[in-house]
Amino acid sequence: MVEFGDLVSDDRGDDTARTRVRRRTLAGVYGAALVVGYVVGAEGILPVSVVAGASTPLARVGFALREPQVVAKPEAWAHLRSDVEAVRAAANPDERGTFDLVVAVRGLESGGHPEWTKAEALCRGLGWQRCDRPALEELERRSRP
Repeated sequence: MVEFGDLVSDDRGDDTARTRVRRRTLAGVYGAALVVGYVVGAEGILPVSVVAGASTPLARVGFALREPQVVAKPEAWAHLRSDVEAVRAAANPDERGTFDLVVAVRGLESGGHPEWTKAEALCRGLGWQRCDRPALEELERRSRP
């Protein structure tokens, strides 16, 4: 017969009590972190604005082009016009004419109203074969999502 002597202890009460205290402490810490995180997030205590800070003129123009019908207040249209100017200035010179044409048919510089005369002139400047109103209207439809 093998005797284990001091290796096995019948005194498990202390270990179980300590384990319960540790578990409760850990659960309390997680619970407190959950409550603090919720309060900080809900109240906006920390100035976290990752989405708003990451917005660029290119992103805002892209968002406007993605929308089927842009509806905005007059001051928002003014900001969009300045965004269009910034994108135009940064664009490759070879692509500016096409960009300006899409902006004209989508009306991004005129409050959402297509600028057909300007679009026709830009289209002819690009050397495209069809620059009549039906062709430009088709371009407007295809430039929407």
